[in-house]
Amino acid sequence: MEPVKRIIAAAGCDLFLLDSLLPASGIGEERLKSDAQAPFLFVSALDSLGIPSLAFGHPPKGQPEGDPFGSMAWLAAFRLTLLGTTAEGDGHRVRWRPRKRNERGHIPGVLLTIHYGEDGRPCAVDRADDWESTRDWVLAALVGGPQAVSDLAEQLLGELENPPAGELERARERLGRALGRMAREGWVEKLGTKGPGVRWGLRERS
Repeated sequence: MEPVKRIIAAAGCDLFLLDSLLPASGIGEERLKSDAQAPFLFVSALDSLGIPSLAFGHPPKGQPEGDPFGSMAWLAAFRLTLLGTTAEGDGHRVRWRPRKRNERGHIPGVLLTIHYGEDGRPCAVDRADDWESTRDWVLAALVGGPQAVSDLAEQLLGELENPPAGELERARERLGRALGRMAREGWVEKLGTKGPGVRWGLRERS
């Protein structure tokens, strides 16, 4: 890491970005998966740079929300890990949600909308709180009347061109959590007690 340290010192950098872990490690994908010590050694090397670092890794194909390289150790080694997935809606939208956090305080999910110029290159990014975006989407979806979580999830996925495998179940879980929070805050109410007959509707607000 000494050559990297010299470059950082010469450039006056205050953040080190690494994309991505696999080629940077130089130890091969199999060891990344099987050697539980590898991620901790990697993080130790990044810490030795003396500035904050952000490293990118990739989950296995077919498991977009799985552990990086199929190993839980890569989550355990870092203080904060975020999961980036394609978000619903028009254009290029990316959702970043915390998977693991050792930092104090609440770290919310982030929804990024990336804009492109006439030359096809990214030129601007809009940042929104992911919770607020999900809440606003649910409120708009319930304007026409009460719906079940499964119906909302299918509608949400209908806004994705090519939803990854397992995204429907993840959408149900995310919407279920959002509806529970919205109910506690007085936005919606549950119609029914349990089972597939449960539907959610807007609560009248005074």
